[in-house]
Amino acid sequence: MAEKKPRSVVGCLVSFLVKFLIALVVIVGVAIFLTWLILRPTTFKVHVNDASLTKFNFTTTNTLQYKLSLNMAIRNPNKKIAIYFDEIHARAYYDGQRFDTESLTKWGFKSERKSTTILKPVFEGQHLVVLGADQLSEFYKEKSAGVYGIEMKFNLRIRFRIGDFITGGFKPKVKCDLEVPFSSNGKSAGRFETTKCDVNFF
Repeated sequence: MAEKKPRSVVGCLVSFLVKFLIALVVIVGVAIFLTWLILRPTTFKVHVNDASLTKFNFTTTNTLQYKLSLNMAIRNPNKKIAIYFDEIHARAYYDGQRFDTESLTKWGFKSERKSTTILKPVFEGQHLVVLGADQLSEFYKEKSAGVYGIEMKFNLRIRFRIGDFITGGFKPKVKCDLEVPFSSNGKSAGRFETTKCDVNFF
């Protein structure tokens, strides 16, 4: 009967490393699960409570003249996690074309636990926007109705605070599809409906 050959040192070392890595993965997984169970983290919420256009003209030289005002609420629903909003860059689009970019945070701000922060950005100016025939036709339809489709996109850089521990930076993106009424001399073409925005970390 043949004798079993003793395992080599390399074989024993590989076996130990595999077992160690499996144990490490299990421990880390359990730690993450327990942390989630204790903290129950929830992503922040963004709503546009109000929006109005008091200027939105498209000239014969392909220039869009605009003044867009927003009232936004950023909600931190977490009971044990604060959020640092270090940067918020906003871009405004009409029919897929960007017409303004603004920074909404000069110094950044901290959203405490279970708190809501209100931002009231205003986008005003003029920008070259080239619209095709179909897009121009849609523009005049919206002008007649007094309500314009505006898309807002926000690029953020945030950090989370859990007790004394502050995480590294995350870069979520926020998108808001708005139907914005035109206002003139205090009269609005309609009432803006509060809009929930999409928050995406990936």
